[in-house]
Amino acid sequence: MTAASALVAELTTAAGSIGDVKPHQRKILVARAAAAIETQRELLDIGKGAASLPTGIVSDLDMLRRESASLPDALAAQILRQVADEIRRLADLVKQTI
Repeated sequence: MTAASALVAELTTAAGSIGDVKPHQRKILVARAAAAIETQRELLDIGKGAASLPTGIVSDLDMLRRESASLPDALAAQILRQVADEIRRLADLVKQTI
């Protein structure tokens, strides 16, 4: 299992049991996800010219980092799913281009 797929699994599990995830744990998960997304975007930028267009909520990683601990459970779960999807999408692009 790659680091990206392990993080995706962790994010998906946390989203499924969001009521058990404390606010500071949410903040840490989102920060790790944001760092992974930024790293993947950087890899794509130095690759063969592939564009990694951010979509939806993941286009503002700084906001996610700031607000992740204070979001209602349903919204926090949705954001964890979206960042997991973005990590998966970018990992596929990285594989194809680098």
